Amino acid sequence: MRVLAPQLRRWYSRSALGHYTLLEENAFLEELLCEHRGARVLYLSSIADRLPGLSSPFRSLYRVCGAGEVKQAQVSTRCEFDALPFESESLDIVVLHHVLEFAEVPQQVLKEAARVTASGGHVVVISFNPLSASGLWATLWGGMHRNSVWCRRNLFLYRIRDWLAFLDCNDLGTRYLCHSLPLNHRGYLRLNQPIGAAMSKLNLPLSSVFAQVSRKETQGMNLLKPDWKAMVLQRALSVPKAVQPLRARSVASESHSRYKIH
Repeated sequence: MRVLAPQLRRWYSRSALGHYTLLEENAFLEELLCEHRGARVLYLSSIADRLPGLSSPFRSLYRVCGAGEVKQAQVSTRCEFDALPFESESLDIVVLHHVLEFAEVPQQVLKEAARVTASGGHVVVISFNPLSASGLWATLWGGMHRNSVWCRRNLFLYRIRDWLAFLDCNDLGTRYLCHSLPLNHRGYLRLNQPIGAAMSKLNLPLSSVFAQVSRKETQGMNLLKPDWKAMVLQRALSVPKAVQPLRARSVASESHSRYKIH
């Protein structure tokens, strides 16, 4: 990770902007996961213990944080996000919560997430949006403060979609969350809630966070079987050619050889 996990946790828990962002993201996750009852869900996040899941009837729920992070009470295990300790195609929903923009090699992390996702399962990428006021502030402020949450990689949505398409994950849609300016002020965020809710319903692509939902569809090999009924019908309707008698064929061959120039 390019940023220390305690700083990201501190930003979510202690800052008003981080608390507002987490509420918006958890509301989206609850809405999404309630549509998939009995699913096997995996959370990859530095704050995996603060993501929803207690009220949803999951078959199994795994919360995984980074290898160098402090393990929380509700976290299942710690590991590197590019080497997950799960079998291939063993999970139904994999949520990458602000992982790619802080990973050293985001392509490898996404490839590993697609590996453990079963065919027909969903890969959900929650990331900060570079095309927003928050993304502009991160570009200006992050360059001067290397050890902060604003120092992150700018991952555009089209690039994430290309990576997912290469991994046989088809695009199901994008939700844009947290329509607000990057102002860490409780009064402003309270007044901005009605405006942010209206902009979220319109799903305007200028939000601070976007959530990309994709479905993995592994293309199997389709065997081409012969159409025996058509072949039998075609053979039955075909008109047999007239068989030339053997004597006539021999005479024709002799005449042909007679006039052949050597």
